[in-house]
Amino acid sequence: MALLVDKYRPRSLEALTYHENLSEELRSLAQSGDFPHLLVYGPSGAGKKTRIVTTLRELYGPGVEKIKIDSRVFQTTSNRKLEFNIVASVYHLEITPSDVGNFDRVVIQDLLKEVAQTQQVDQSARQRFKVVVINEADHLSRDAQAALRRTMEKYSPNLRLILLANSTANIIAPIRSRTLLVRVAAPTEADICKVLSKVGKQEGWAEAEGLNRRIAKDSGRNLRRALLMFEAVHAQNEKVTDKTPIPPPDWEALISQIADDIMAEHTAARILLVRAKLYDLLSHCIPPTTILKSLTFKLIPKIDDALKADVIKWSAFYEHRIRLGSKHIFHLEAFVAKFMRILESYLMGMERLAQGMKYESQKTVTNPHSKQGGQMGVDSVDSQQEQQQAERGERTAENVRYGQTISEGGMGGKTTEAGGSANQGEGYGGTESQEGGYNDKESRREQGYGPGSGVGA
Repeated sequence: MALLVDKYRPRSLEALTYHENLSEELRSLAQSGDFPHLLVYGPSGAGKKTRIVTTLRELYGPGVEKIKIDSRVFQTTSNRKLEFNIVASVYHLEITPSDVGNFDRVVIQDLLKEVAQTQQVDQSARQRFKVVVINEADHLSRDAQAALRRTMEKYSPNLRLILLANSTANIIAPIRSRTLLVRVAAPTEADICKVLSKVGKQEGWAEAEGLNRRIAKDSGRNLRRALLMFEAVHAQNEKVTDKTPIPPPDWEALISQIADDIMAEHTAARILLVRAKLYDLLSHCIPPTTILKSLTFKLIPKIDDALKADVIKWSAFYEHRIRLGSKHIFHLEAFVAKFMRILESYLMGMERLAQGMKYESQKTVTNPHSKQGGQMGVDSVDSQQEQQQAERGERTAENVRYGQTISEGGMGGKTTEAGGSANQGEGYGGTESQEGGYNDKESRREQGYGPGSGVGA
């Protein structure tokens, strides 16, 4: 039983349901006498391959659909043998040189030279040249692209190339300048809903517009993925409504499990567990770059914002390594180990910071600064200085008061007479007076003072 993607794939340009202007331009190119080299690019699931197949049918007729798979063996300069599969018809070949990694230059040179040097077998064919369709042209190495450029220049009369790529960023400028660039944009969500409704009617399924809109949104405008999700929903549910849940693809669910395993534990044993699941994905033909990209997007929401830029940087680094190398599992596992190290280092740093803050708080509580009563926030040294200053101030105030007492009352008494003589009525120094009192005039006479003494009155 064929999948809906293959069962309802359009066979002619008229059957295409969107990008009508592009279909008209391709029809004009096919009907013209001079068909150029093409570089068809656009996002995955936009319909690039379908449009190329319909264009070849427009060029050569229905005979282009009679294809077979050939297995070829190529030998490198180091005597290494490469087994390579080719999808071929009488009029065209379809190859994916990136399957052999860094040895794609050998396939490009040998295969294209062989095809270009042979004439068209079918003398009644509409065109005298053969077409070679190269998938994943943006994954070709620089050497392979340079060899491809020389082949395009030398064998253009007998050969036409159609390159398929997701982006032109990795295509060298000489190839872009020698091809006609055709961009196939991703279908809109409305276009995807229209295709799903049409396929559902042909299958006899009940239409659920809400479900179709959700599938179109979750598919990321990828028509192939939308059709697979549409088929999975109807295969798992007898009755489909607008609220029927959409199951994720099995490989996405496995990548989610891998992300949870990585976050749960950061040990060598956990890396071995993750490696087995990565092998499972690779064995089911999931591209390693897709695995790495999906795993990164699953891990990003689970970590702190401070780590996201670093994780994305290393994800891009290992994606580049995957494109350069041939053992994809090495680079996927290296990314997992690198992520664990980054996260573990961050968590250890946060733990040390928390312990330091806890130690500082404990030190503040157990060893408080010595305070003086009534002096909040003043340490012992300052309080002692202020106490000494207060004591000196008190002594100064006592001296002032003592001086005022002497000036007002004299030495032990009060100054009561205008002449300034001190009245010792209360005795010297505040003691009681002696009996009989004290006559200052008689005392002065006895001491030689007074009238007639010549000293004083």
